[in-house]
Amino acid sequence: MIEGPLAAHGTFCSDFRQESPGEAYANAGVALPIEIGVGRCAGTRTVSARGDRGEVTATLPEADSFVRIENTSDSSTRFRLTLRHPVLR
Repeated sequence: MIEGPLAAHGTFCSDFRQESPGEAYANAGVALPIEIGVGRCAGTRTVSARGDRGEVTATLPEADSFVRIENTSDSSTRFRLTLRHPVLR
């Protein structure tokens, strides 16, 4: 879980490692556009799924992955990102 402020018209992106193929789920805790996919925040990314209400689910391969939140409003807000995905045990 990651939480923090998000400036007006700002974005937040977080990388994670999908350790095995399967479903990844992200919830921003606030109704903002959110996307999840393959790649890294600072590099080339491929969006696998996008949601407009702060929640998204996608089946991802074993790979570097990302989740990105976008604040499209004219005011700052706070988010609480919850991310669930397969990890090696």
